[in-house]
Amino acid sequence: MDKIISSVLFLVFALLVLSQNEELIELQGDITKQKDSVHYVDGINKGFINSYEEVSSYRINAELDINEKIIKASQKIKWFNRTDFKTNKLFFHLYPNGYKIGSEFSKGYKFKDEHLSSLEISTLKINHKEYQFEYDITKSRNSKDSTIIRVDLDFEIMPNDSIEIYFEFQTKVPLSLKRFGYAEGRNFFFISQWFPKIAVFENEEWLNNPYYSYTNYYADFGNYYAELTVPKNFVVGSSGVFESSSKCEDTNTFTFTQKGIHDFAWFAADSILTETDYYKSSNKEIRIELFIQPEREEYLSRYSNAVKNCLEYFEKYVGEYPYEKVTLVDVPRTSKSGGMEYPTLFTVSADLFSPVEVGYPEKLVAHEFAHQYFHGIIANNETYEGWIDEGLASYFATKIMEEYYPDLLINFRLASYFPVFGIQLLNYNEIPLIYSIDKYKQAPAYRQYINYYSNPIQGKISDSSFIHDSKIVYRNTNYSKPELMFISLERIIGEREFLQIISEFYNRYKFKHPKGRDLIDLIKSNSSEELDWFFDGVYNNDVRFDYSVKSIIETDSMNYKIELVRNEEGIFYNDILVVTENDSLWFKWEDSSRTKYLDVKTESQLYGVEIDPFRKNVFDYNYANNSLKVSSNIWPALSLSIRWFFWIQNALMVLGSIG
Repeated sequence: MDKIISSVLFLVFALLVLSQNEELIELQGDITKQKDSVHYVDGINKGFINSYEEVSSYRINAELDINEKIIKASQKIKWFNRTDFKTNKLFFHLYPNGYKIGSEFSKGYKFKDEHLSSLEISTLKINHKEYQFEYDITKSRNSKDSTIIRVDLDFEIMPNDSIEIYFEFQTKVPLSLKRFGYAEGRNFFFISQWFPKIAVFENEEWLNNPYYSYTNYYADFGNYYAELTVPKNFVVGSSGVFESSSKCEDTNTFTFTQKGIHDFAWFAADSILTETDYYKSSNKEIRIELFIQPEREEYLSRYSNAVKNCLEYFEKYVGEYPYEKVTLVDVPRTSKSGGMEYPTLFTVSADLFSPVEVGYPEKLVAHEFAHQYFHGIIANNETYEGWIDEGLASYFATKIMEEYYPDLLINFRLASYFPVFGIQLLNYNEIPLIYSIDKYKQAPAYRQYINYYSNPIQGKISDSSFIHDSKIVYRNTNYSKPELMFISLERIIGEREFLQIISEFYNRYKFKHPKGRDLIDLIKSNSSEELDWFFDGVYNNDVRFDYSVKSIIETDSMNYKIELVRNEEGIFYNDILVVTENDSLWFKWEDSSRTKYLDVKTESQLYGVEIDPFRKNVFDYNYANNSLKVSSNIWPALSLSIRWFFWIQNALMVLGSIG
């Protein structure tokens, strides 16, 4: 009898274990199988099915070996020559080869052995005929860089012709360093830029840039079909919509499809929470797929609400989201794949503890979601003009935070600013150890101000993104300055008008590859303000801006001579406010003069003068000298002293508690 009971208990236990594994797979199905065939086909809204031009479509079969950290794969590419020019060459990006010593990509990172990767091609066929390839260093001039290959054809591909390309290849999955790889201590694999990607052919030129340290990617739109095989207890999420799964003894194969995208990323994990939510508009539903680390379950509703807020804001102010779903992947602490965008999918991470009052991870969600529009759908070339999508994503993340999270508290990560050697805690880059009392709210985009004011003349927005060999300069010219430029334009043009211009940009260039000039011309042509001076100074130059009120002299009763000075090279068209006891007088300064004098006659006592009172010139790095009062007032200085004392006291308290 005891043996029977033991056998039954063992059987029940075994079934429970199996059911848990099955539950993971069933969750996989539940999170993605509820398809809306009325409004969508293969992941795209039927209303957008003719909005994109199919140039490069991929059919991929891949299997992940988690022990060897290898992906074995084959793929077929259908490539269409949509240009007016013929070509007898093909170029492909092999991004994993950037994780090799001596590559262009490696110049910005320190590799350990486990960070190294490679993409090895065993078979390459064009229209069923085998071809050889060569590593191309035309752009890099670096003999150690193997991120671009060239195939010389024995025929010409004419305009409107198409070809079929077949690869068999193997990709080594590295320890996560930047966006791609496995997380240390976890069975979590994030797989991005992992397959041979055909370069973009436009204007009779192949854009065959290597993989640089800080820039991102550029590819044509097409359709993707992927069969991904993983160990049987793993969950998979991807840029595509889930179609089906098939089970073998030790593996499961998941099938995904997606129309109208230009990249395909995915992840596989054996321990992750899955949840589905929906954003509902008047005529459709958009599925929100959430994959969350088990230790961050408390952030689930915050993630979901943040995505819904983003969808609501963008559909209201920018344009319709064209896809059936959006996938949020929360990566482990040890993964370096967080904070990156891919078509229909983006990655995030959260602090170990993060009160909702500090707005993180909501700000990260907002930024990465914004990339679904600006780079996912508006697919600019980030190698040359990363400022378009990064600047707009940063700008809209700030707008979303102002709209939905208006009362955030100032905060910073102590670990990022105060290195205390020997304390392992400070390697934990997830801890906002200081945030302020309720009185001190965040100013919009305040971190971008900090970045800009620290490096105001290091690089122009108009610089090609890849030329910067410093991450600080790259971030300043592609993130901070562009967002501040858009904030400044909004204040000059008006918020409503500026958002309408960006909406026009989105609807005109969705599923296309616009250039920076297209956006600038659209802004200039749709603005009632003349803006050549603005783009000359802010976009095309890296000069400092600083205007000041030098003096106010009462020449006789109620007559004043006001001296204004442009202290730096930057030129900005400013409003001048003169405040009297009974009135406010407005003047303009719209020229390149170094000094401007105002002769003002008033009917009451003059209190003070201020240059740019609405802060349209966010690039003025010294606001303290923008105004001058006839009579002194000690309260601003006293308020600043109190605030500084609070921060020092708070920092010392935290440092004193570590030990």
